[in-house]
Amino acid sequence: MADLERAGMLLLSDPELSGAVQERLDWKLRHVMIDEFQDTNPLQWQAMHAWLSSYAGSGGGQSRPSLFIVGDPKQSIYRFRRADPRVFQAAQRFMKSAFDAALLSCDHTRRSANAVLEVVNAAMLQATQADGYQGFRAHTTESEAAGAALCLPLIERTKKEKSKGADWRNSLVTPREDAEQTLKEREAEQAARWIANHAGAGSVMVLSKTHEPLHLMQQGLQRLGVAASKLEKNNLSDVPAVQDVLALLCVLVSPHNDLDLARALKSPLFAWSDAQFMQLRGAQLAAMPTKKSWFDLLDGDVKTTLLRWQTWLAQMPPHDALQAMYDDGDVLSAYAKALPSAVQASAHAALQALLWAALQVDGGRFLTAYRFVRAMRAKVQIMKAPAVASSADGAVVQLLTVHGAKGLEADTVLLLHSDPEPRKAQSMTTLIGWSPEESAPHAFIFLQSQSSPPASAKALLEEELRAQEIEELNSLYVAMTRARQTLVLSACEAYNSKPTTAWHRLHALCQLAGAPQVSTFNAAAAPTLQLRTLARLSAAVQRLPIDDEDAGAVNLAAQMGKALHRLLQWQSVDDASVATVEREFGLSREQAQATQVRADLMLHGEAAWLWDETKLSWQANEYELFHAGRSLRIDRLVQHRTTHTWWVIDFKSATHPQRTASLREQLANYVQAVSETRGLSPTQIEAAFVTGDGRLVKCGRGVARRRGVINSNNV
Repeated sequence: MADLERAGMLLLSDPELSGAVQERLDWKLRHVMIDEFQDTNPLQWQAMHAWLSSYAGSGGGQSRPSLFIVGDPKQSIYRFRRADPRVFQAAQRFMKSAFDAALLSCDHTRRSANAVLEVVNAAMLQATQADGYQGFRAHTTESEAAGAALCLPLIERTKKEKSKGADWRNSLVTPREDAEQTLKEREAEQAARWIANHAGAGSVMVLSKTHEPLHLMQQGLQRLGVAASKLEKNNLSDVPAVQDVLALLCVLVSPHNDLDLARALKSPLFAWSDAQFMQLRGAQLAAMPTKKSWFDLLDGDVKTTLLRWQTWLAQMPPHDALQAMYDDGDVLSAYAKALPSAVQASAHAALQALLWAALQVDGGRFLTAYRFVRAMRAKVQIMKAPAVASSADGAVVQLLTVHGAKGLEADTVLLLHSDPEPRKAQSMTTLIGWSPEESAPHAFIFLQSQSSPPASAKALLEEELRAQEIEELNSLYVAMTRARQTLVLSACEAYNSKPTTAWHRLHALCQLAGAPQVSTFNAAAAPTLQLRTLARLSAAVQRLPIDDEDAGAVNLAAQMGKALHRLLQWQSVDDASVATVEREFGLSREQAQATQVRADLMLHGEAAWLWDETKLSWQANEYELFHAGRSLRIDRLVQHRTTHTWWVIDFKSATHPQRTASLREQLANYVQAVSETRGLSPTQIEAAFVTGDGRLVKCGRGVARRRGVINSNNV
């Protein structure tokens, strides 16, 4: 090591030897291309400049690599990382003088439709004339599409919202209302309705400068049954379903935490009503002055379940205990049933990710329950929630900040909250004066307040504020040019409007769109299947080759079978759910509707009681077992509340599955596995098929040879 250190010192102290070694290291590097160069900061450029300068004047010999730099100063929007578009200009000058480089420019796009590009050209050329913006030339496009540039009605402030004075309110009965938040909520609701009504045919991207409006937009879209995905700052800890489970774990290790218990009880895990909470609170008040927690006052099945889970968490390895709770409480199905179809997939993925995260904490074992819960709370803070993949037709709306959308594109781009309040003067910040030609900063200032800078900092502060104005225009350019077909502008009235916002620059250039009505995609308003619909589609059900064995039908049968199982798992046959499985499994409209008919018949036919919670004391969908060296998955497993009989259910689209020996044998294996796992006699277990025409076909109580079984949900 000492010899290597001495050699390193020699290389640094001997320029000729250093250059020779550098040339030796670089000889295999023949071509260098650097993309997105406008995002380079001065420090990065100085490191690159030191390397490239050694080749200056060396001619075009074999030792010098070819260099190709690509960038667009109009897309420099990372100043918070100290990126400076002037670096790109400095690199151009250096390459021209040192390498005799050629400068190539392109103002032609293959992305944006004509209407979108007209708005881009008009807005940016106006900024060139009025604001001194430099570097923009009118663009042309390869696209032959007409496109559209639209402007949603401005969400105007109400009289109350226009007043900054606080009206008196009775705080005991009237909640505090944030006027700014309400205004943004109304804007998000209008934008969500427009997307649900008009933008279902192609990919959709919603852009905002900050994350807050995107969260409101996601909620608005989900209420209308439109799937939406936030691709940035989407931590696992932000998913409500994950927060519910973590609250439950906290209750199990700290039973006297009433707030966490309230969240767990209110969640789909127990689905308590407000009346039940009021009753519990009344019991607590009646027990005064003795201080009793809500956990102490619980009784019945809820208390029994929580005590059972508490015992598991104390005695089993943490991951195994959590998996057992998922199994015992049928957690995944509970959320699939309770949540809108637009968020079912993302919640399911997040809950599975939480289970996987438990394995990452000391391998899911060797932890006390308390340490496990603390570790899980910390773990989910840094884990990203699984992204729900968009379907082939772009059905999932992407919610992004302008920074996050860099390099992406979509058929429709909606600019949300385009008339924000002016940025407030910052305090406790820094100013750095660093020209790209300088090897080091010439000024570094700690600034207490931008509103009252010292005289020595005024010039540098003015330079910084001017750079921020240029970056605002760059952000607008980036946002507009993400759109392929349609650009939509949305805003709510600002209290202190600034004439340089995107709204003021663009709304006169866009066609005014009418206020959107309630979305036709509203899942809550989606009609249920009518009898005439069943009759119209019954023939289609019979024609489809669900049970054929020919090679051409096998794949279709498999996809329709998966779609059927998904609808039964969700216990939902509304139009939004059917549209989701249609996209997910690549079905035609006729095939999806036929699957919808089958699911509706199975859910509401002879077997309807299998989904009636008032008649069940336990239930699970897609119940997994590992039996005799094989992995088994039972479509549905329930226990009747009155008879206490366990029912092993297999879904089959065929009308007579009981006539197939292999299916009967498979059902018997399921019974054997459940029997040995739960310590039951096979005579306590009823086996049955639920057929595609809605019949419940009993196959008797299963009896099979006892064999070793391991429940994979408890391992």
